[in-house]
Amino acid sequence: MEDQRTLLRDHPLKPMLDSLDDPRNQELTLYPLAEIFFLAIIGALCGCDELTVVSAFGQEKLPWFRHYYPFKHGIPSHDTLNRVLGLIDKRAFERVFVQWVAQHFGLPQEELVNFDGKRLNSSANRADQSKKRNEGGQYAEIIVNAYASGAGIVLAQNNVSDKMDEVRGALELLEWLSLEGCCVSGDSNFCGRNIIDKIIASKADYLLALKGKSPVLLEAVSTAFSQEQTKKTVFQTEET
Repeated sequence: MEDQRTLLRDHPLKPMLDSLDDPRNQELTLYPLAEIFFLAIIGALCGCDELTVVSAFGQEKLPWFRHYYPFKHGIPSHDTLNRVLGLIDKRAFERVFVQWVAQHFGLPQEELVNFDGKRLNSSANRADQSKKRNEGGQYAEIIVNAYASGAGIVLAQNNVSDKMDEVRGALELLEWLSLEGCCVSGDSNFCGRNIIDKIIASKADYLLALKGKSPVLLEAVSTAFSQEQTKKTVFQTEET
């Protein structure tokens, strides 16, 4: 019993899980929130891509999971997992999860961190996306990712579907992450003064695509690079 209590105190996910607020009525709760998230995270790390698989995985590995949490009522069903995970404040979880990743997966100096926004496939059909919101239209969910290319891990994700604003999502990720000494890359959507100021404030470098839709900035950069005293290296590719 003493060995189990030691494990309950020491596993690395516990501080993060304990910081999450549980919106449920605790008198009617069979599965503590920490148990559910621990099961979901470990299942995801082990390749479970559906909650039915997560639940089955937990039942198969129940003795192992009980090394870390009691699971007095066994492993929750996939319906319970789906219901509870749907109640959680996603933004709050994103923040604490990003902080946990930053603490346990330290980035090496000069790491390249790619920022990119992606629409989730099948999160909305074409017919709904062609309508205005006030006409019942729905848009595909948009996720902004921060991917550490050298380490090969996604440091953070930010769902910005409510405002359809990738720039706002990137700014929030820059606030959550510690990127000192790294290089942040991104497409032309992120080539704006607010993003660049935030990157510089984070003591990071940046490598951003610049297109003609930012004519003033494009002209300034072109002028700077056309000066003979500017030290530069040029790479050119030709495509058919």
